[in-house]
Amino acid sequence: MDKIQAMQLLPERTFAVNLMQDLVVPSFVIDHDGRVLIWNRACERLTGISAAEVLGTRNHWQAFYDEPRMCLADIIAQNRLEELSALYSYHAKLAENGFGLRAENWCVMPRLGTRLYLTIDAGPIYDEAGRLIAVIETVRDMTDRKLAELGLIDAKAAAEIALKKLDDSTQSLRVLSSAIEQSPVMNVITDVYGTIQYVNPKFQEVTGYTAAEALGKNISMLKADVHPKAFFNELWATIKSGREWHGEMCNKKKDGTIYWEHVGISPVRNDKGEITQFISSKEDITERKRAEEALRINASVFENTQEGILITDAQNIISDVNAAFTLITGYSREEALGKQPTMLKSGRHDKSFYAGMWKSLELNRAWRGELWNRRKCGEIYAEMLSIAAICDNEGRVLRYVAVFSDISYIKEHEAELQRVAHYDALTGIPNRLLLADRMKQAIAQTCRDKHRMAVCYLDLDGFKQVNDTFGHEAGDQVLIEIARRIGASIRGGDTVARLGGDEFVILLLGLEQNEEYRATLDRLLVAIAQPISLKGQLISLGASIGVSIYPLDDADQDTLLRHADQAMYQAKQSGKNRFHSYEAISGA
Repeated sequence: MDKIQAMQLLPERTFAVNLMQDLVVPSFVIDHDGRVLIWNRACERLTGISAAEVLGTRNHWQAFYDEPRMCLADIIAQNRLEELSALYSYHAKLAENGFGLRAENWCVMPRLGTRLYLTIDAGPIYDEAGRLIAVIETVRDMTDRKLAELGLIDAKAAAEIALKKLDDSTQSLRVLSSAIEQSPVMNVITDVYGTIQYVNPKFQEVTGYTAAEALGKNISMLKADVHPKAFFNELWATIKSGREWHGEMCNKKKDGTIYWEHVGISPVRNDKGEITQFISSKEDITERKRAEEALRINASVFENTQEGILITDAQNIISDVNAAFTLITGYSREEALGKQPTMLKSGRHDKSFYAGMWKSLELNRAWRGELWNRRKCGEIYAEMLSIAAICDNEGRVLRYVAVFSDISYIKEHEAELQRVAHYDALTGIPNRLLLADRMKQAIAQTCRDKHRMAVCYLDLDGFKQVNDTFGHEAGDQVLIEIARRIGASIRGGDTVARLGGDEFVILLLGLEQNEEYRATLDRLLVAIAQPISLKGQLISLGASIGVSIYPLDDADQDTLLRHADQAMYQAKQSGKNRFHSYEAISGA
């Protein structure tokens, strides 16, 4: 018969004990020496002989026969199949029906004093090398059928009873075979000292140990030295007290690989209630533990990262935020859930900005850039934002994940660098560098508008005497006040810049006539001449101003400044506290 149909049970696989005990069909297993390995409860009920009396002995035949003789199983165990075939002429036929060989006998149950007609089916058990090492036998009470054959009871009723018993036996054996060979979890049986008596194929697959390598070894060979001694002390105390133990354990495979398993250990007791073995059911949960660890890491990163994280569903409804989101925006998780990210809009970006963002998400499944948003308190802040679309296998968007950081301090630093680079540190007005940029833009604007621009070079009259008399600190206060007065005297679109010392440049834009600048400069000279209080004294200053008109003076910006500077010196030579134009000097 086929080895798989014979269930390929190894004699040491005492996991079968636990399963066979529940079979309604009397069943037992003997090894190649004729010793009984398994004797189930149904056998005890049929014969009146307990498992304790026959396990490990060769006396099982006494349960079924009224005279000592070699039984069917003994013949199979000794590979005497030719003798078996000679004894039972229907041997070949029976081999086709999924069982091994069959014998029928009138048997006396010595313990119960009953005489029954029994059919005994024997199935060979092979090891991994294909060697016959044991026999499993099932016993069916066919007394009713035999009595019907003898005309002592109704034949139809006997046939129905016999058929039912046959079906029960066949189904029980099939269930037993499937449970043993196809168990999806590791099964291990040890004695009370932890010596391995049985491992199933799943154990061998997971650990890398063959049954031959594991049997007879202590279960501690799997220890990975991860758990403390107290862990195992508690485990052994639990199962030795007769209770079940369940938990997770880290062990080591044959190749040294560490793996995790969920373990359930149950004690096995004999008829006297004594613990004789422990049955372990072990499930490899390494991948689950890795997934859990990954989730823990992700959760830790999610909660502890300094970047704000916002998750929405495909409809852009917020489904989760982290602690940094609350810290940056001021909105709690409860306030954010169910809302849309538009709750943070600052109003600084137009519709085209957001349209471009969504277009990128649609085409590239990602967007990155700077964004101005508004905190709960109303403060506007800058953030660096990255958005990624999370899709399923078919490309449908499941959710959006936005990661952002508050870059307000960077923007403030940039603004400070911009101020230092382009603005006068003392007065806060544009410096020479920014003036050059403003002049370039002003020239371009003047050309477009067909207007004129006045470049005014201003130098204070008498400022050196202020420094000499009151000190440089007082002089700085004067320069700050003069810059303020100049700024108040010109229009919003005009520019005033400090070149250094007491020299300033003023750009007057949008002039339609050459002389339009005169009113502004007259007003400016009056403002500058107003007294200034210094250390309890009032002082008055004047200003000399040179003017160059563009595009009448059709030069580049450096030449315009030089011409205005020359005109300023002419104003000083003409008596100070006045202005002159370059055109007047040149006679143009």
